Amino acid sequence: MTDYFRNKNILITGANGFTGTWLSVYMTMMGASVYGFGKEDCHTNNFYSANNSEIFDYFDILNIHNYSKLKEKYSKIKFDFIFHLAAQPLVLNAYIKPGNTMRTNVTGTINLIDFIIETQPVSKNLFVTTDKVYFNMNSGLAFSESDMLWGNEPYASSKVAMEAVIEGFFQSDQTFKSRSVIARAGNIFGGGDFSENRLIVDYFSAKNSRKQLSIRQPYAIRPWQHVIEVIDAYCKLIINDKSNGSSYNIGPDEDNCISVKDLLLRFNEYDSNAVEILYDTSSKKYESKYLSLDNKKIKNENIWSPSISLEQSIDITCFWYKNYQTIGGISIIRDQLKEFLCD
Repeated sequence: MTDYFRNKNILITGANGFTGTWLSVYMTMMGASVYGFGKEDCHTNNFYSANNSEIFDYFDILNIHNYSKLKEKYSKIKFDFIFHLAAQPLVLNAYIKPGNTMRTNVTGTINLIDFIIETQPVSKNLFVTTDKVYFNMNSGLAFSESDMLWGNEPYASSKVAMEAVIEGFFQSDQTFKSRSVIARAGNIFGGGDFSENRLIVDYFSAKNSRKQLSIRQPYAIRPWQHVIEVIDAYCKLIINDKSNGSSYNIGPDEDNCISVKDLLLRFNEYDSNAVEILYDTSSKKYESKYLSLDNKKIKNENIWSPSISLEQSIDITCFWYKNYQTIGGISIIRDQLKEFLCD
């Protein structure tokens, strides 16, 4: 994909987040001019703020709520590709601050679309929502893109509303629709994630501190996937003209859909320093028991298909957290991207 991004101007919102970091590094490796912004209190800031100059051509602390600053900073640059990753992505945080979640995920998206329509006449745009947008009755069936959308909890509701906003703009502006695509992905893990209340982050925190790990929903089934898979899919979607004006599931094949408990047991097999896991099922907050994505659409259109096994994903994630302080987190990200994405 090098030829598509070399010497192109790329804007990444939420660029100092977990997935944003990986995408920014990859775009730099592809020879793009990378512009990014994100919030000052992003959980990964302490990890890689010192590396901003080697990842970005330009990076700015900017809240996507602030439309005037967004326009002031970026309206004079003509972007070829815009990746919208900025979000409040944590389910439990959305219960605590639902208003902030809605403002970030919904109002922030409106601000970005207004910015695109007013100042970016040629950009191709990718909007990231989540695998949790579907009306989940815990039927055990994988969701396809034509299934009903509905938010069963505040975070999911904010992303369903975000999709409704995008669809509204699609209906009112066919030019915007003809160069934009929605990606539904979730349950992403990999090195460099330091967000609160994230399963794998909590696992490594317990591992490093030699403490027990308490899990809310040990038997919940999720479609686990490494962040490299998601980066690959985002890039292939945004350059594919057939995908314009549509939404796509980005999810693993069925083998990667296992329970929280089974995933943690596989992580514990990586080395002898196993984590003692406790199962606390007393939480009253809604979390679906079964979630899986049907990835036939994106595969049948020959846009993308998953290629990294769950075992490989666990292996390279463990390697990152074990070695990032000595080897360097960005260096390991580059090496893993080269191994799995670069020819």
